[in-house]
Amino acid sequence: MKALCFISFAISVLAYPVTANTQSRPCARILKDLDSLSQQIGAHADSYWARRRQYIELKRGGRSANADHTKAAEREKADATASKISVPKLLENFRAVASEAQSQQCLPPARLTALREPTIKLARKINFDRFPEDESVRGEEDDATTVPPSMPK
Repeated sequence: MKALCFISFAISVLAYPVTANTQSRPCARILKDLDSLSQQIGAHADSYWARRRQYIELKRGGRSANADHTKAAEREKADATASKISVPKLLENFRAVASEAQSQQCLPPARLTALREPTIKLARKINFDRFPEDESVRGEEDDATTVPPSMPK
């Protein structure tokens, strides 16, 4: 009797269709989310690069040990880091929505690629960027005069 109950329970569980994730969203909503995520990544990228640029300018100008420049530079670095931290999750969500748009054919492949590629590239640049260390904040003229070490004989 127990075996019969177990078998009937197992059959009913296996026969029950899984419908929780099969509900598809309308393309208009998917495209709206895709556009919104793309804009958010772009805004974070603009903020990050502006703050990074400001940090470098403050560090270059702050070599005279001005405490205000140092504090402002550290504030810019902290704000840039805050922008950088949220980008991986935004990119993950963007990729998921882009995959959903592709699976439902909400956009032609060429338009989807034209939206997907620049956004992913922008996010990757931020993810892999590192703030320069204090001693590496130099001008381009310093890089041109630095000679690489020679190979040992």
